[in-house]
Amino acid sequence: MLNYNTNYLLIQNQNIVFIWQARAACSSVTKMYYNQLGLLNNELLKKRTIIHTFKVEHQKNLKDLTENAIKNKNTKYIQFVVNPFRRAVSSYIHSMRTNYNNNKENDISFETYIYNLMHNKYLPNIHHDKQKCVEIDNKNIEYIKMEKIKNKLDYLNKKYNLNLQLFENIQTHNKKFIFKKPYIGNLLWSEITNDHIPNNYHHFYNGLMKYNVNKLYKEDIETFGYSWEEFIHNK
Repeated sequence: MLNYNTNYLLIQNQNIVFIWQARAACSSVTKMYYNQLGLLNNELLKKRTIIHTFKVEHQKNLKDLTENAIKNKNTKYIQFVVNPFRRAVSSYIHSMRTNYNNNKENDISFETYIYNLMHNKYLPNIHHDKQKCVEIDNKNIEYIKMEKIKNKLDYLNKKYNLNLQLFENIQTHNKKFIFKKPYIGNLLWSEITNDHIPNNYHHFYNGLMKYNVNKLYKEDIETFGYSWEEFIHNK
């Protein structure tokens, strides 16, 4: 079962809520957020896991304030999103590396991983749940595609009186990279290995996988205005 997104980061003095989701450039979003609050330092920039650990503890203190902000009709929302076709592969890779789904058998293919998600074989988890948020679905949410974040920073800073900066590059396709196998969605993880993951994630897709992922994340694709063509060409 895929749950809806309920991940929020509050900028209290400006009554702005960032909506984020795991495997959706969340490290970049988190760094932008804590830099905005004046809390980002070299220690938090050393390793991705450090800032996420800090976030968990810091957000405990903002829980009540964040809940009150969501009830406030004047709160402004910015959600940072990524293409669901790419995120599906990213979630698969993360599952294989960390076994966050607690599988007894974790050496599986992308095909099996998506099949398991479609047939509710995994518990809800932020690493594969939907990006869409329904708790505030009736509110005006501005969606920002992280693939285009470099071109959106000035716009966001001016519109919302922010000082957002990007502290890491968003992973994008390397069009010069040529992978030996045109389709690897049916290969076991042990056959792919960390050293042989193609930069172009479209190697994980054939027609059926495109159909399945589109069906699985249809709400995200339609809500955020993504397309298969954007994924292929990284527009």
